[in-house]
Amino acid sequence: MVMVINLLGLSFGLALVMFISIYLANEVNADKFHKNLKFIYRVDAKVQSTIYPITADPLANWLKQNFPEIELSSRIFTPFFKTLQYVTVNNNSFEVEKPLFVDPSFFQIFTFPVASGKISEQSSNNYSVILTEPLAKKLFGSENPVGKTLSFCGKNLFTVTAVLEELPANSTLQFDILFPFNVVSDYSKFKLNNWNNSAYQTIVLTKSAPALLNDKITNLFNRQFPNSGFKYSLTSLSAIHFSQDSVYDLLFNRGSKAELILFLIVALCVLFIAVINFVNMSIALSALRVKEIGIHKIEGATRSKLLIQLVGESVLVSVASAIIALFLIELFFPVFNNLLQNPITRSLIRDPKFYAALAGLGLMTGLIAGIYPAIKFSSMPVTAVLQSKKTLIQKRKWDDLLLVFQFTISLALIISSLFLNKQMSYIQTHELGFDKEHILYVPLSDQLFKQKDMIKEKLSRIPGVVHISSSDFIPGQTYSIWRLDLKAHGENREFDTFHTQVDPGYVKTLGLKIVQGRDFDPLRPSDRNKYLVNEAFIKSFKVDNISEISINGAQIIGLVKDFNFYSLHQNVTPLAIRLSDHNPSAILIRMKVPNVKDIQRIIFAIKACITEDIPDAFFDVRFMNNHIQSLYQKEIKTAYLLNCFTFFAILISCLGLFALALLTINNRTKEIGIRKVNGAKISEIMITVNKDFLKAFVLANVLALPVAYYAMYRWLQNFAYKTELSWWIFALAGSIALGIALLTVSWQSWKAATRNPVEALRYE
Repeated sequence: MVMVINLLGLSFGLALVMFISIYLANEVNADKFHKNLKFIYRVDAKVQSTIYPITADPLANWLKQNFPEIELSSRIFTPFFKTLQYVTVNNNSFEVEKPLFVDPSFFQIFTFPVASGKISEQSSNNYSVILTEPLAKKLFGSENPVGKTLSFCGKNLFTVTAVLEELPANSTLQFDILFPFNVVSDYSKFKLNNWNNSAYQTIVLTKSAPALLNDKITNLFNRQFPNSGFKYSLTSLSAIHFSQDSVYDLLFNRGSKAELILFLIVALCVLFIAVINFVNMSIALSALRVKEIGIHKIEGATRSKLLIQLVGESVLVSVASAIIALFLIELFFPVFNNLLQNPITRSLIRDPKFYAALAGLGLMTGLIAGIYPAIKFSSMPVTAVLQSKKTLIQKRKWDDLLLVFQFTISLALIISSLFLNKQMSYIQTHELGFDKEHILYVPLSDQLFKQKDMIKEKLSRIPGVVHISSSDFIPGQTYSIWRLDLKAHGENREFDTFHTQVDPGYVKTLGLKIVQGRDFDPLRPSDRNKYLVNEAFIKSFKVDNISEISINGAQIIGLVKDFNFYSLHQNVTPLAIRLSDHNPSAILIRMKVPNVKDIQRIIFAIKACITEDIPDAFFDVRFMNNHIQSLYQKEIKTAYLLNCFTFFAILISCLGLFALALLTINNRTKEIGIRKVNGAKISEIMITVNKDFLKAFVLANVLALPVAYYAMYRWLQNFAYKTELSWWIFALAGSIALGIALLTVSWQSWKAATRNPVEALRYE
């Protein structure tokens, strides 16, 4: 049984270390498949004190014309308004999550491998489209899609000219379909060739130092456009992958340096614990074979032969563990991969280099684990070997250090895991300022947009629907920023603020609170283009009454209590809400229902109402609370991963405790027998055996608490709204760790304490 535990413990350790290692290597090598990686930059615009990764669409050509250092430039656009994006093939429609519109130069800047077709054909065809392999299989199955046609959002008909291989898992730029930028005006609500509309990514290829170009670009731009207030800078593609998230960065899939550091620390700790545990187990098992080793010596076995035998056995066990680890990686790959922020492809764990690394790690572990006991036992005289096990298996001083280290790591992981879960629970239950639990929304496609008024009127008659509204954004989406002309304190000034356009039912549908003034009145046509603002808005101007401010000459008629229209990573910022249903992207539906069955009835009724008048419409009915939950997927996945890591770290640490307990009790067998003969109780013997482990646990608490506190304090800084670092979490973590440790050790100490003292004394 001990051998099986030893084998499985090392197998789990190797599997966890290798899986983390392949993920770390994949993230560190992000985007390196691009031939021009070192020379690819994104142009960022700084306005006032905020940096935005979006620019006006004329900037790309302006840069190319004015700066010979810039070899290529490309505009990239992804639909800014979150309307429903879909493609239709043979009368079947499919949603696409990441459509991009790009210039032909995009394919000269980036290097994405082509599976079939020709990229060059898109340059001469305004109605061409390029798919990635996963989407191509979804749309056309096993057929070759090149030359076939599809429509996008029910508008234009496009011909597939090429299919790209599945994008690498470590590609910062992610998409599933590429359209020519020439047709972007059919799908963008922003006008082209307009310097006032910043909604596009500008990518350039240059071998010039960005520090030199930054000032040149800004200086020339401000000379030509003196009132712009923009300051431009270049950010390398390799830096974007680990840069801070931006609400306007809709294109790039980021990694997390903090997550990588966490994983690296966990991997190193798990590897260290697994290897040392294996050494301890090997010594404990070898100690049980003392007589066998002595007999081999009597029969003439040389020291070198014993060394080869003992080390060989250790290597054999570790290699077997590596093989088992490979099966564990294959088995648990989907589970771990689904929890990663940037999932990896299975091909990475089937690469020959991965097999070689795993084999090398297993071999190295076997050598390290086998050399110490092999040298120790093979060098002992025959008489000493046969005389006493005690002289061979003395507990070493660094065993105590290892025990403290194991407890410290386990405690820190348990504390961190509990705090992450507490923060996730806090986020999910925190009051956002609107009712996310009873709201459905329908993203508007162009088909639905044209008949939105009729749809809203019909949906409002469904029993259980109490309020209907439409808006250009819903909470959690990327709101646009408008530069408004404000008059406050008798002075005129420009002010950049988040902005949304809504219809009269918006406040009631979301359940917002009016704290000053009034709501929009649908019976007052004069309210059109007037404003509501939130509390953060008027606080920015240090005024108490909305009558003291006007926007673009229009009246502010109401003050809305602050609500979190972004995630809880950010504080509530100024928001201007204008009455105008010019460009709604979604219909919001507030329900009043007593049970889940009524919700399903309302959803069915919504779908029936829409399909009755628009039979071929492609749409979906979604829950607002699910949408809000999706804003925290990265943290939720990190919490789950940390839970998994904590479980495996505790499991491996328990195996180490098992080995150390076995060594300790083997050393104290005679002592335990004498204590029992002298009348010691079972509980007294167990306390005597366990007290060394309790001392190590107390020291581990002293080390783990400040480390875990600091780590959680830094992590919580990612949130504007965060839970408290409660003392009871530390107490609970300590109780859990202590309970697990005592269960592991007490089983061995109980066996020793209940053993017949005659057998214990005969042992020596």
